[in-house]
Amino acid sequence: MELNENTRLEDLIKEYPALRTGMADINPRFKMLQTPMGKIMIKKATVADMSERSGMPVDELVAAIAAKTGLGAADGSASLTPAAEPLPTARAATPAVEQQDELGELLSERPAEEDAEPQVEWWGKAEDFKVIDVRKAHGNFFPGLKKRAEETAVGEGLHIVQSFEPIPLYDVMAELGYEHVVRRGDAGEYHVYFYRAEQGEDSGEIAFRPIALLNFPVIDEELGDVAVNFWNLTWNDEKRYLSQETRLLLSMANALGAGRMRQASRELIKAYAHGCDSRALDDVFELVAWNQGIGNFASEIGSSTLFRAYRTIKDQEKRGVPRAEIVEILKERFGEQNPDVGVQ
Repeated sequence: MELNENTRLEDLIKEYPALRTGMADINPRFKMLQTPMGKIMIKKATVADMSERSGMPVDELVAAIAAKTGLGAADGSASLTPAAEPLPTARAATPAVEQQDELGELLSERPAEEDAEPQVEWWGKAEDFKVIDVRKAHGNFFPGLKKRAEETAVGEGLHIVQSFEPIPLYDVMAELGYEHVVRRGDAGEYHVYFYRAEQGEDSGEIAFRPIALLNFPVIDEELGDVAVNFWNLTWNDEKRYLSQETRLLLSMANALGAGRMRQASRELIKAYAHGCDSRALDDVFELVAWNQGIGNFASEIGSSTLFRAYRTIKDQEKRGVPRAEIVEILKERFGEQNPDVGVQ
């Protein structure tokens, strides 16, 4: 296989499966390849795309991948071996649910549904994971769960029980260094086993995850299931035609038109972080001024947090600040701690 800026990431990972996790050693930003969104990116991205998203020069990224895989090396040596065999599947008893936690209530004493054993090395430890049942938790349970996740040591794990599959948690926990396995219980509940494989940290991107969706089960458990799956279908389905950047811009414009400035601000920041050119943002705001009127734009939009985030991008670009640094500035100024942006 030839390795250059046009090499497709999907081809690389097919040849070297361990590269999907190994890319995080090259640049922490590549941890997202281990998330549901990463699956979509892998199918579309080239090495040049990954260079732009990470801020790494193309030649530096190519050299780092070559060092990982041995591609281009004179002796053909490689740190990662092609087509690694799957891990052996040792039969282990399904962990029983019999603990309680301050974030939830006593769990029913029944095992998770019997199905194929997960092919992960750490599955034998899962029965010792701390169990947190959030099915009956009132209010937003995520801050307490995130704190527990950050305090959990590498090599240990958490067992989360919820009435619906908590898909928004997966990316969040992956950023903190967790892998996960999902099982269904005999009453239809979801048991998610999170194992901390490495000491990941909150880079600030967690603030823009759809964690607010986890509030829907407070209203109704079935509504929670519908909301999470609707979000997953909308944003993660591989059949979607438009690029993620375009979809985020459309979502931003729709939110702005509906007066949801908090959502619009988040979509703008995510779009820019995904690689959206600021000239596309120029076009969107020009169209907003045309469709909503100059007076409305001047009084409502120009003074908004959304427009301040946009001006931050434009000002920093004029100063020659690299995109990666601008994204970090946006996270710092317009993250969850900003009352006009946060949704937790």
